[in-house]
Amino acid sequence: MQNFFRNIKTNMLVLDLAILNISLFFASWIICGTRWIESVASISFAAFFNLIWVLFTFLGSAYEKFVILDSTIILKNTYKAYAAFFLCMGLFLLIISIKDAGAYNYFYFFVLFSVFFGTLLIWSRIVVLGLRKKYRDKIKPEKNIVVLGGRHIAERVYDSLQEGAVIYNILGIFSHIPIDPDRNEHPAHRLYKGGLTDCIDFIRTRRVQEVYCNIREFSPEQISLLVNESDKQLARVRFLLDYESIIKRPGKVTTYFGNLPVFTLRQEPLDDEINQLMKRTFDIIFSSLIIIFILSWLTPLLALLIRLESKGSPIFVQLRSGKDNKPFKCYKFRSMRLNNEAHTAQASKNDSRLTKIGSFMRKTNLDELPQFYNVLIGDMSVVGPRPHMLAHTKKYKKLLDSFMVRHLLKPGVTGWAQVNGYRGETKTLDAMENRVQYDIMYLENWSFFLDLKIIFLTVWNTVKGEEKAY
Repeated sequence: MQNFFRNIKTNMLVLDLAILNISLFFASWIICGTRWIESVASISFAAFFNLIWVLFTFLGSAYEKFVILDSTIILKNTYKAYAAFFLCMGLFLLIISIKDAGAYNYFYFFVLFSVFFGTLLIWSRIVVLGLRKKYRDKIKPEKNIVVLGGRHIAERVYDSLQEGAVIYNILGIFSHIPIDPDRNEHPAHRLYKGGLTDCIDFIRTRRVQEVYCNIREFSPEQISLLVNESDKQLARVRFLLDYESIIKRPGKVTTYFGNLPVFTLRQEPLDDEINQLMKRTFDIIFSSLIIIFILSWLTPLLALLIRLESKGSPIFVQLRSGKDNKPFKCYKFRSMRLNNEAHTAQASKNDSRLTKIGSFMRKTNLDELPQFYNVLIGDMSVVGPRPHMLAHTKKYKKLLDSFMVRHLLKPGVTGWAQVNGYRGETKTLDAMENRVQYDIMYLENWSFFLDLKIIFLTVWNTVKGEEKAY
């Protein structure tokens, strides 16, 4: 198994091509039997598919750092390669089917092939990632490093490197402020070997692969000396940005103005235009399907039931806080009798304002379905932070420092907070704070797969029932 992971790029490419060709074979066999499979044209056809897959996997870095990257990133890279491949091959088959209208049904072939290939591809990734997890300690690459930094930096680096996808052998800790190993029992202190001059001598005599230096502790001249000597010994220098002593939270360098790094306090995947396009495309397709195949017949049925039980429009329209805190008209099936608190008070358990059909709709989430019209026109997304009433936004903006961060995204029909138990009524400030933290986690960790997971959990929670579904 160690050999498999040592040659992971080649082995994953071979595995993917095997899956691709198996999918081609079965899709072709189902559509037209052996007559097409045995033809010379099929060989060149399959070769073209193989070539395009190789191209997109390498362009999309699908196999890069497979041993050490987080599994979510690996699955995301695989999805990008598959999506590009799917679009390219779909366009190719569309063109040749137009020119050759008498050929067998390319559409059905492509659907079958895409399903086979996509299913086998994702399962192969799950299996390989499972094996990676099982054998991780045996397949971890090793790196010999030294750290230049004071006592607190040494402790933090040492602690953070104990768990990870790479074995870091810390050969020494160096600092211009002496560290007394007897003063504290932390293991990092026993690795102290002197100051900057001692570090340079150490690099010259030992096989050090990487040098991690707290840039705030040394002068430009000292840093220049360290870099020059490290280059001579083929040791890569990495700088530790000890900004947390000033800004008490994590962050990331996201871009550069010339040679000046720009540091941001949070990572936002949806700042990327490709991710925005991907999410918006999914929103349009998903909301259109819901509107055409569900709302087209369910709306008149529920509208009739709502009107039979209470007066007023079956569609409830309310101003809610959207992206960048811009109000928008949010649509819902009306679940309450007409009342004066509709725009200020949340629904509560055994709420007297609820109608019988309204209570049923809330338990099954049917009252939220008209919001897919909001998704289609761009006010909302399928997944995102749930939109609050304007009165609640005004209230909690004053009570919670991070409350407004959730408005950096479009609100969603469902969200990460909701599938983790923070839907509906928020009776306490702690409950709202937890909801906000889940929304911020979603903002900072968005991926297409996370959206799919949230949609699945929303459906699953609806089927099994939720305590706060009222």
